Amino acid sequence: MHSGTAVSAPRIHHQWLPDQLRVQPMGLKALTLAELQRQGHRIKQTKPWGNVNSIVVTPDATLEGAADPRGESSPRGL
Repeated sequence: MHSGTAVSAPRIHHQWLPDQLRVQPMGLKALTLAELQRQGHRIKQTKPWGNVNSIVVTPDATLEGAADPRGESSPRGL
């Protein structure tokens, strides 16, 4: 998986108090959401949150950067 794919993926988060599963738009498929609700999970669809940036060291020792599209940054190198 390319680091940009992971950084830009929708987020899901289970919160203990309040007991709910927070899901960003397109975070889970509709059938998965329905099954989780059937099992008793309280699901709250939310606006996107977070801003992650990453650097991956590839097998050939080069660096690959990725910036979260939800933020204002962009990958840059030296």
